[in-house]
Amino acid sequence: NVYKQGKRNTSGPLLIYSIYNKLEFSRLGLSIPKHVGNSVKRNAIKRRCREAFRLRCDALPEGIDIVINVRPHELLSMEEYAAYIMNGLGR
Repeated sequence: NVYKQGKRNTSGPLLIYSIYNKLEFSRLGLSIPKHVGNSVKRNAIKRRCREAFRLRCDALPEGIDIVINVRPHELLSMEEYAAYIMNGLGR
């Protein structure tokens, strides 16, 4: 549903799809293909994106579903991922 009807924005190495849901909370989905790197790198990216989402959740609108597709890149800091997520959502 997010891929078909949601908005799509590119922010750095992240391709962000978003759509409003009818829930009282926001949700995050991550898609990181194997060509991004080995499992250690992919899991580090997942942890940093999840933490960035958790820390910035109060700045996001209530009830939004976000799916992040990650493109190959060098590992970034958690703050950089947070900035890319917020820019990708137009915040």
